[in-house]
Amino acid sequence: MRSERAAKAVEVLGYTKVYIQINGLKAWIEAGYETFEGVNTLSKAFGELVAETCKTPLTEPEELYAMLKQGKDVVVLDCRPYDEYNNMCIPGGKNTPGAELAYRVLDQAPNPETLVIVNCAGRTRSLIGAQSLINSNIPNPVSALKGGTMGWELAGLKLEYGQIRYTDFPSDQSVKLACEQASIVAEKAGVKYVDLQTLKQWESEVEENTLYIFDVRQPQEFEAGHYPGSVNVQSGQLIQATDEYGAVRCGRYVVMDDTGARANMTASWLSPSWKMDYNHTFFPTKMTTRNDKRVILR
Repeated sequence: MRSERAAKAVEVLGYTKVYIQINGLKAWIEAGYETFEGVNTLSKAFGELVAETCKTPLTEPEELYAMLKQGKDVVVLDCRPYDEYNNMCIPGGKNTPGAELAYRVLDQAPNPETLVIVNCAGRTRSLIGAQSLINSNIPNPVSALKGGTMGWELAGLKLEYGQIRYTDFPSDQSVKLACEQASIVAEKAGVKYVDLQTLKQWESEVEENTLYIFDVRQPQEFEAGHYPGSVNVQSGQLIQATDEYGAVRCGRYVVMDDTGARANMTASWLSPSWKMDYNHTFFPTKMTTRNDKRVILR
C-alpha cells in the first residue's frame, strides 16, 4: 500500500510516468538482484559529493602509521562524539567532535607546518571535518584519514581502546580566530540569520511550518543552560545523520551556540546554497529546487 500511496503523491506533483514494481523488494531479491543495507545514506552521499567536488585530501592508514612511527609533525583529531572515540581510536588521536575542529585546531596545531589528520569511524564525518578546516583557511595542511578506524583495522593496524584524550576548550585567541573564519565561511555559503523576535514568531507558527532548533555545543555546555525547546546535537552528528534529527526537509532549521563559530560552521553545510570549487574555495551557488530556511540565531 505504501507504493500505491507514494505513486499517487508523485502524480499529484505532476509526474506522468509512474510505475509500481510488482511484489516490491521481495520480487527483486527472489530474482537474484543485489540489495544494500545502511543508515544515514543521504548524509553519506552528501559526504561523497563534498569529497568529489572539493577533492578533499585523503591519507592512507599505512601512510599515517609510518608518519607516527617516525615522529613526524602530525596531529590526529578524532571528530566523533566522545563515547565512540572512547570505544576505539587511532593511537595518539585526540577527541575533537564535529564543529569543535575549527574551534580548537589553533591550540592543537599552533605550528602552521603541522599536518592535521581528521578521522572518524569510516568516511563521512572525517571528510566533512577535514573540508571544514580547509574551508576555514587554516594555514596547516589538512587531510582526512581514508577509511577511519575501520580502514585502520582493515589495514592490520592496532587500535587503542578506552582512551580519554580530548582537546580542551579553546583559548581566547583560538575562539576569536574561529569566529572570524566561521563567519566568512557562513557568508560564502549563504547562511541566513534570525533574531530572537523572529524565532519567537516561528515558534508560534509550528502548526503551519515545522521548526527545528539545534544547539551544537558540547553536552556539558548544553546541560549547563540552553534555549527552551532546543535539541543538543553535536555538529558532526547533525551533518552525519541529518535525517535522524530533521525529518522535514523544507522546515525551518535554526542552529545556535554561544559564540557563533560552531553554529556558523554547521549551518554552512546545512545551507541549500553551498558549493565549492576544485581549489577548495567555498562559494555560494543559487539553488532553485529547495526552499529550506536554515538559519542561525544570532
